[in-house]
Parts: sequence; C-alpha cells; structure tokens
Amino acid sequence: MPKVKAVHQTETKMDDYMRSPAGVRTLADQGRYKEALETALAGLADSRSKHAGNDIVAATWLNSAGYAYRPLGEYGKAAGMLEEALHLLRGNHSGQARLLYAASATNLASVRRATGRFLDAKALHEDALAIRRELSVDPGRDGMVAQSMNNVAVILHELGDYSGALDLHRQALAIDTAVLGRSHPSVAQDLNNIGSVHMDAGAYTEAASCQRKALNIRRKRLPANHPEIAESLANLASLALMTRNFDEAEKLYRETLGIKATAFGEASPQAVRTMHNLATTLHVKSQSGAGNREASLREAIALENSALDIVIRQASVGHPDVASVLRGMAYRFAELGDHEKAEILFTAALKITRQSGGPSHREAAESLGGRGWARMAMGRERLDDAEHDLREAHEIMVRSIGIDHPDVVGVLADLAQVCAAAGRDEEALEYFRQAMTTDTETIGQVFIIASEAQRTAYIDALRWKYDLFLSFAATRRDSLPGCVPAAFELVLRRKGIEAEMLAAQRSTILRGRHPEAEDDLRRLFQLRAQIARKVLDGPRDGDLAEHRRMLSAWRSEQEELEVALTLKVPELPLSRISRTVAIADVADLLPAGSVLIEIARVSGHRRAWLAESAAEAKYVAFVLPAGRPEGLRMVELGPADRIDGAVLAAFPFSGTEPAEPGTARRQLRERIFDPMLPHLGSRSRLLIS
Repeated sequence: MPKVKAVHQTETKMDDYMRSPAGVRTLADQGRYKEALETALAGLADSRSKHAGNDIVAATWLNSAGYAYRPLGEYGKAAGMLEEALHLLRGNHSGQARLLYAASATNLASVRRATGRFLDAKALHEDALAIRRELSVDPGRDGMVAQSMNNVAVILHELGDYSGALDLHRQALAIDTAVLGRSHPSVAQDLNNIGSVHMDAGAYTEAASCQRKALNIRRKRLPANHPEIAESLANLASLALMTRNFDEAEKLYRETLGIKATAFGEASPQAVRTMHNLATTLHVKSQSGAGNREASLREAIALENSALDIVIRQASVGHPDVASVLRGMAYRFAELGDHEKAEILFTAALKITRQSGGPSHREAAESLGGRGWARMAMGRERLDDAEHDLREAHEIMVRSIGIDHPDVVGVLADLAQVCAAAGRDEEALEYFRQAMTTDTETIGQVFIIASEAQRTAYIDALRWKYDLFLSFAATRRDSLPGCVPAAFELVLRRKGIEAEMLAAQRSTILRGRHPEAEDDLRRLFQLRAQIARKVLDGPRDGDLAEHRRMLSAWRSEQEELEVALTLKVPELPLSRISRTVAIADVADLLPAGSVLIEIARVSGHRRAWLAESAAEAKYVAFVLPAGRPEGLRMVELGPADRIDGAVLAAFPFSGTEPAEPGTARRQLRERIFDPMLPHLGSRSRLLIS
C-alpha cells in the first residue's frame, strides 16, 4: 500500500507541475502546442478570478500564454499577451518582478524577430541582458547572463553586425567556460555560434576551427549518435560545400544522415532534410565538373525519390512537404535535360500547393515558374504554354511578395526569353530592363545581410542574366536601337559590383572614421539590414499591405537618419547614388574630343531565340563620344578565344618580349581597334575601360 500511495503522490505532483507555468513551457518544448496553450489560458483565467490584483501571478500566466501562442504562428496574440505582462511589471522593482520582466521581454523579442522586427527584438533582448546583469551576484559566472548575450548576438548576426555578434558570443563563451569547464556541451554550442558568424563573414578558416572544436567536445561528452554531433557535422559539411570541397561535404553529409537516421528514425523530418542537403551537394558537385556529372545527378534524384516516399508515407499525398520534394526533383531532371519529366513533377507540385495553400500561394508561383522554365526549354511549340505559366507566376509573386523581390527577377528574365523566342523583341527588351533594374536595386539588399557564400551565389546568378541580356543586345543591336543604351547602362552598373561587395565593411569603416556619429551610424546600418531582410523574406503572414506599410515606415526613418548624418559623414550619400547611371551624364563628363571605349566579354548562350553565333563567347565594345550620348555604338570585336590569344601573344604573362612584337601587336590592334575605327571619327584620345 505505501508504494501505491507514493506512486499516487508522484502522479499528483506531476499533474500539478504540468498545470503550472513551467509545465506550459515543457509541453510547448515537447511540441504539444495546443495542450500548452489550453493550459496557459486556463491558468490565466484562474489567476484573474482567484488572484485579482496580483500582477506577478497574472504576468506569469500571460508570459506562459505568449510563449504557447508563438510556435502556433499566432504572433499577434502572443505579442498581446507578452506586452500586457510587461505593462503589469513595469514599475515593479522587486527582484522577482524584474526577472519575470526579463523573461517576458525575451519571449516578446522572439515574436518580434519572427515577424521581421529585428531592431525591436534587439532592444528587448538588451533590456533582458541589462536586468540579468544588474540582479546577478556574479555576472561573469552567470549562465542566464550568457544566454542573454547569445540572444543579442543572434540578432546582431542577422543584421550583419558580425563584429558585435562575435564580441557577445565570445563573452558568453568565457562565462560558460569559467562555470562549466572547457569540455561542456554548452561550451560546444558557444563555439558553434561563433563558427556560424565566422562562416557568414567569409572567415572560413576560423569557422572551421570553431566547428571542429565543437565537434571534438561533443564526440567526447555525448553518445555517438547524439543530434548535436550531427549538427556539428552538418555545419562542417556546409563549410566544405562553400569552399568547393565537394568530396568532403558529401562524406560529412553522409555521416550526418547516418546519425540522424539512428537518432530520429530513417523516416524522420530531420533525416529527410539531410537527404535534401546531400542531394544538393551532389547536384552542385555535378555542375562543377568534379567527378561523374551524370552519376552525381542520378544519385541526387534517387535521394529525392527516397525523401518523397518518406514524406508520402508520413503525411497525406497532398501535404505541402511533398510539393517541395517534387519541385526539387523537377529541377534535378531539368539539369539532366529531361524537361518532359520535369514538367510532370512541377505540375504535380502545383496541384498539391493549390489544394493546400490556395491558387495565389507563393509556392504555387514557384511551381508555375519552374514549369514555365521547363516548357520554354522544350522548344518553340511550347512557348505559349510557357508564357501562360510565367505570366501567372509573375502576377502571384507581385501580389504575394512584392515587385522588388529577387524571385520576381528570375520570372521576368524567363518572360523576356519567351518574348524574344516569339519574335516580340520590344517586349523582351522591356522585361529585360525590368529584371536588370530590380536586380540592381536588390544587390544592395543582398550584400548588406548575406553571407560571403550567398553573395557569391547571387553574383553568379546576376552574371548569368547579365550575359543573357548582352547576348540578346549583341544580336539585336541593329534592329532594336533601344537595346544598346540599355546594355551599356547594365555594363556600367555591373562595374559597381565590387564596390557593393564592400558594403558589409562600410559600416565599420565609417564608424571608425567618425566616432562622434558612431551610435547614429550603427542605428542606420542596422536599420538598413532590417529593411533588407524584410524585403528578401517577404510577408511572413501573407499580408502584403502590412509588409509594405512597415517597409515604408522604416525607409522614412532611414532617409531621416541619412539626411541628419550627411553633414557629419560626407561619404554617406555615396551609398545612395552608387548604382545610379545616366549615359548623358557619362558623356558630359568625358574630356572634349575624347571617346570612351568600354569592352565587355559576352559568354556564349545556346538559346533557340539567339543567332547561332550567340553560342560562342565573344567580346563587344561600347563606343561613347564625349558630349554625344546619341552617338553610342555597340561593336562586335570577335570570338573571345581569338582575342584572348592575341592579347597573350602580344603581352605574354611571363613578362618576356614576344618573338615578333611588331607582328603580334599589329594583329592585336587589327582584332580590337580596327572594328571600332568607323565609329571613332577624328578623335585621337581614347579612354579604354
């Protein structure tokens, strides 16, 4: 009997615990979100009826309810609960109330971060950190202080303030090391955080060092198949992929997959995500030319098939995850040139997305855009179908994520290709212009917050569209006069890419040069980063009007800050005009009697709508006379390999004089300058770029 009584008492205590605020957190952390919310709301109602006037009890349950609402995506309700908790606690200076205030501020910060309000989240996390430091007996050995430091650091990381993030993560590491020792799993997590910041900052050597240290600690202290070991392996795999060490990335992802399959099950979401990562690695490896291209792509497709089978078994066939896997498989088949199978898979993904998310869902646009791209590649007889898909995808994207989102640019470029293939060159030019203009504006957004690897990938995508448009312009330069000025503007804009790559460093440089304006500059660059991330993420809840309202308010604040800072920081306006190009202004700035020669390399593109010669890489020259923007001309110089060979013959890399310098340099002149002579007139001063 005593044993039965003891068991009964234990069960009673457990029931009481699960009905407490701490129990709400446990339920939510276990993924039992509805139970957590029901418990929190019942406790809140009970506190208001039985403990009226007790602000701490009410705030405790409001905090729990806010914590329970957040994982359900009920951000408005979560914020309402947490704001009410903060209101009740504001002005209460007892230690208990202050610590509860810090907890509620931390939870509200998570909500603000989830809705793209990063600066609000940062301020809330900083409030929590200040309170915990103030109330701690020894802040240098307090784990909650370290946790708050990491919370602030994560926001700074997302805002592109890598130095600020590293400083706080390192302080947290020092606290955890002092309290827990060098080989504690929490220290491994701190090293993981520091490595992630280094990785996004492009400091791959430092990132790898931190991630390896974290992995070593976890291997020593945790079971062989612990998920945190898999996390470290996946991070190192991602680093290997970024540094193009494809074999190492493949090996690490395979080990990660083995651990996750053991820890969570072969059919678990964690294992499926790793299958996707391994498939992506094999896909990128095939594109790079490393190893057997077709074998890598075939294995990538086999992995996607396995992932698809798992998702279908675990969920209904109409589950959104199935659509995501289908799209991934479709892109793999398209890479193999099997556009018919890609079309079938994109169509299946589209059907699922329309059933689960509605006809105007963002993912429906992705499936439509992919199917339109596949149909365009199938030949002229499918152009009407391709155009229909692409126009619908464009309309949905504009309604759901806004006209200035990078995803819209890809659809515009594909529409331009469809119009060009149909012989509608004026329409094609207009779509190309829209795509290039949006791309140019987006460059700054991407470079403010993107990691080094993301910037490189974005530039690769830009270069593809850049080459495509120049190929179009080169084949239409005589029949479509407007394409030459548009192509020249694009070339001039793209010359600023390297300057944009320094955008992440501009903040540090300007703050160091103008310490008196450091706080305002920090605020400005963090505001720009918040705007950039909001633009690229798109509306979190599908509310485009609210998305635009928030962006408009933030941009107004940004402009006010920039105007206020202009007198203190003369260099600042350059960031606002660096991408503006006007051919007339360039022509007016040239010395009298001179001519600007801008030489550009056009990579070959095999497209049905391009002339056969467009498949061959070539050089073109833009010739702009001083003071005469209307005199701009585009001149084809010839195949790139012949001109590259002539340059090398005339000016060898070895630095030695060519055997027949006169002949070699004459041939170089004939290839490069002679085609331009009809457009130079009497001008003898050439400015070559």
